[in-house]
Amino acid sequence: MKAILLARVSTEEQREAGNSLPAQLKRLEDYCKSKGFDVIQTYSFDESAYKKNRKEFDKFVEHLLKTKEPLVAVIDKVDRLSRDFFDKRIGELYNKATIGEIEIHFVNDAQILNINTGASEKFTFSIKLGLAKYYSDAISDSVKRSREQMIREKKILGKVPYGYKNERTDDDKQNVVVNRVEAEKVLQLFTLYAGGNYSIDRLSDYSKDNWGVRIPSTSVERIISNKFYIGINTYKKTGEEYPHKYEQIIPKYLFDKVQEVKEGKSNFKGKNKTTPASYYSGSIIKCSVCGCAISPEYKKKIKKFMYSCTQSKRKHGAKYIMESVLTDQLADAFSYLSVTDEVSNKILEGLKNLNESKFYFTEEKKEELNKQKTTLNKSLQVATNKYLSGNTSITDKEYEENRQQILKNIELVNRQIEAIEQVDESFYITAKSVLAISRKAKELFLSSEVDERKALLNNVLLNLTWNGEKLSYSYKKPFDIIAEFNESPIWGG
Repeated sequence: MKAILLARVSTEEQREAGNSLPAQLKRLEDYCKSKGFDVIQTYSFDESAYKKNRKEFDKFVEHLLKTKEPLVAVIDKVDRLSRDFFDKRIGELYNKATIGEIEIHFVNDAQILNINTGASEKFTFSIKLGLAKYYSDAISDSVKRSREQMIREKKILGKVPYGYKNERTDDDKQNVVVNRVEAEKVLQLFTLYAGGNYSIDRLSDYSKDNWGVRIPSTSVERIISNKFYIGINTYKKTGEEYPHKYEQIIPKYLFDKVQEVKEGKSNFKGKNKTTPASYYSGSIIKCSVCGCAISPEYKKKIKKFMYSCTQSKRKHGAKYIMESVLTDQLADAFSYLSVTDEVSNKILEGLKNLNESKFYFTEEKKEELNKQKTTLNKSLQVATNKYLSGNTSITDKEYEENRQQILKNIELVNRQIEAIEQVDESFYITAKSVLAISRKAKELFLSSEVDERKALLNNVLLNLTWNGEKLSYSYKKPFDIIAEFNESPIWGG
């Protein structure tokens, strides 16, 4: 008689030698030899017995359901077939076996389903199928309880993201710590993208050019969207979010800035690939009348962008303006940033010294604040342990007031840490780019591509508004000083 074999393991069972695929197949093949069965097909795979989408199992079922000749299905145990008591496919195979069209042999369970199967054997089969279902449900409950406990303890669920690594503690427990080399790269990716000068694809190229190993664009996208870096873990299977206890490597303000830039880019993409990108999309310029964005609209007839207020708050008769008009007025703004080589070198040296001194100051301050935070957390833990143990005369109200005060102090320290991290470094880079070309700030602006121009505007100008005829703006530091001295007879002369 012809036979087909079914061997299956789930991921957690691969470690069990007795349940491994080779061990199952050996038992099934030996059984077929002893019965004189001719094996014509083997189905061997790693697949959960109670997930809905079982592609390999479906092939096995389809083979049995479509067969027109007597066929024996040889399986190790009932739970290798299914752990879902309500799976309709199992019912179809059961009916086909009990009317004599096929036979199902469960080797390890010493169970056979065929036309001669009696009531007691059928009952035994249903009991084994029910126990398999119970086992799967018990595993599910255990996993759920374990997940809930890990969330309460603020532990990670799932794999550690890029920038972190697993490490064994002194008591041989697993902990998640920062991978300093990778964390520095993550910080660079966030910083560069937040500046608006780099797309996700360009960041991928940047990783190859600067680190020697390309981080794929999909991975870059995943990194700059991952809340784990700001202290929030997302359980992939359910989308559930919860705070974790591990060190954060990205300040929240930087993460939020990246999401804003991403949102801006996605909102202003062309409707099709033939539409060019506009220079001043992404709410760069606001309407001075109502505060809404000056938004681009591509005119196919003239093949140019026209801009106007969205008037989403109120209608005020806003008119269209050519992109070239905005470009001319912005170019004038950059014309005030030209300096001599001597002045350029002095400014760069000053920026370098300022950046270095600021780094050491912020690192020392952060270390001091983190020590305060550790002390506060220990105080909270001690107070809680004493209260729960009953070894104190403190009342519920007093304990709660004390706990709330400590939590407020911790939050205050967290805000201080975040505040000293909120010094935007990007203007140093942009300043160096502008000053290094000496006397060519305007030319740099006019020759820049879309992303570069947006970066220059974001890093050099503040409060860009349009009143229908003229742009108004102010300069960011240190560009305000350059513009001011360029209008002075001392510098300008």
